[in-house]
Amino acid sequence: MKRLSILLSMFAVAVMTGCDSPAEEENGGAGSGGNSAITDAVHPVYRMDVTHNEGSDISYKFRYDDSGKHIVSLESAIDEYDYTSVTRLVRDGNKATIILWDSIDETEEEAGTITFDSDGYLSELIYYEVDDEDEMSEYRVTFTYNDGYLVKVEESGKYKSPVILEWKDGNLASVTYSYSDSGEVETRSFSYSYGDKPLVPITVNLSDPAEAVTAGDVLSALTEIFGKQSKYLPESCTVRHNDETSYVETYKYTLNADGTVAARSEDDCTMKFYYSE
Repeated sequence: MKRLSILLSMFAVAVMTGCDSPAEEENGGAGSGGNSAITDAVHPVYRMDVTHNEGSDISYKFRYDDSGKHIVSLESAIDEYDYTSVTRLVRDGNKATIILWDSIDETEEEAGTITFDSDGYLSELIYYEVDDEDEMSEYRVTFTYNDGYLVKVEESGKYKSPVILEWKDGNLASVTYSYSDSGEVETRSFSYSYGDKPLVPITVNLSDPAEAVTAGDVLSALTEIFGKQSKYLPESCTVRHNDETSYVETYKYTLNADGTVAARSEDDCTMKFYYSE
């Protein structure tokens, strides 16, 4: 059984840095999109390229249903390793089955199920993992919202404590969780700072780190199911371990004429977003 982390952790790691800014016409016009909770306010991303200074470059392709409001598949490709994987969400009412395929096994496998609440946000994720002895375990992750903002993520059977997300003035202020390491309790936190650039919502999550979704690396890009986004674009993220600062990520943006993000960069790689097929 393939793991949900097959598509890599897209937002918990450093994912940007400066290279040439894409021209606005490269991205095409941003169309309408969104979900049952944020309909035409969300601009659909059809492709996202991640270019690393060191390491493998990754390209992601997003596909939507006939309404143009729901992502139904996410394909990732790592050219250096000639590797491709596809995640599909097969929706049925307020539930969806997660189907994974990759170019190594060349078979589709059910990786879990997700349940949506009445606003269209993710309320529960059930996923499967296989250990080194080929024993399969099932894990359950629940998501709690306050006024549409994700505030807590809890996962059964894992070493992490509940992940707590704090919001201030409509922006994600911090994400904190604890975990056990050789009997010692360790704490990890992410604190965000903001400028005055409004965040025009797109179907890639620009404010919520994958750490907030302990199992959902595959789902971490899907803004539409994780509640409201921040009001402004984050300018930096301070990462702390046991209250000591580990490092600070600084984000730089290139914007399209409509305010959507054309590119985002930080120390070691750049993400470029394309809003037409």
